[in-house]
Amino acid sequence: MELPPGFRFRPTDVELVNHYLEEKIAGRIKSADEVISEIDICKSEPWDLPGSSLIKSDDSERFFFSPKDQKYLTGNRSNRATKAGYWKATGKDRMIGSISRVPTIRGTKKKTLVFYQDCAPRGRSH
Repeated sequence: MELPPGFRFRPTDVELVNHYLEEKIAGRIKSADEVISEIDICKSEPWDLPGSSLIKSDDSERFFFSPKDQKYLTGNRSNRATKAGYWKATGKDRMIGSISRVPTIRGTKKKTLVFYQDCAPRGRSH
């Protein structure tokens, strides 16, 4: 997809949840037909992510639909190991509200995933 000069895809957290995620869950949009591709981020190396984005740009921020993969069947811990390292969550979860007049909590968003090369806990930040 070729974008005009100056175009930036910068949706707010609320727009991401209310428009893109809810529409995808409801089956009203297919990610390949839109601007957000679907990949398993936690199994991807960071250097592969720019090529997986549907919007080609020099921007360092990318958006993807990604399934949540649990490390253990009985827990909530995510499996974020890749062949070259692992993704580690940092920061606190932020609450995402709705667009409607009555504020409601629609979801949470992890602030940041940082990639570390090699095995935990001695990985090097990338």
